[in-house]
Amino acid sequence: NVAGAIILGLKLDDPQINELRENKNFPVVVFDTSIGGNVNSVKTDNESGVLEVTSFLREMNHKKIGVITGHFKAQVSIERLYIFTNSLIGNNIEVYEGDFSKESGYKGAMELYSKGVSAIFAFSDLMALGAIEYFNEKNIDIPDKVSIIGFDNIPIGEIIKPGLSTVAHNKSEIAKQMLKLITDSSFGKNVKIKPELIKRDSVKKL
Repeated sequence: NVAGAIILGLKLDDPQINELRENKNFPVVVFDTSIGGNVNSVKTDNESGVLEVTSFLREMNHKKIGVITGHFKAQVSIERLYIFTNSLIGNNIEVYEGDFSKESGYKGAMELYSKGVSAIFAFSDLMALGAIEYFNEKNIDIPDKVSIIGFDNIPIGEIIKPGLSTVAHNKSEIAKQMLKLITDSSFGKNVKIKPELIKRDSVKKL
């Protein structure tokens, strides 16, 4: 007897996707993934967010940049990597495939730093925290030796030193639009919400 459903963390290989697409019983809203059919989606505008990151890194004169992606069963990983690499054509980009975990951020930082990157863009703040943990253990100064930027704007990013630069979801607007799609009994609509780049002390101008 629910009015609708909100789904978070949907993977592209989820066996229920076809069933969700054909659902006509009540509105379903998926966060950050568009799967078509009768399913609504509310997404952070990855293009807008990633282009702000690339513009910021250009402004800070970074030429060799490392990327720690999430796993590629997540639509956001595919979108963000495609936008990032296309925006920085001609730059030297190194890619490490993570899985959104802190551990993969740690391993990604170890590999990317060994390749001489001056900045790392992690597709989640949790992976950025893993990278920061690695650099702290190795006494590699952030941002003097390497700059880091994340995505999500989780609360700890503002507390740690140096403060983590990141892309912030507009959470209140996302929640508002999700509820609106349910209360309006919408099916098959897709909404994008513009994020905000938060500049803190983890990125240095070269």
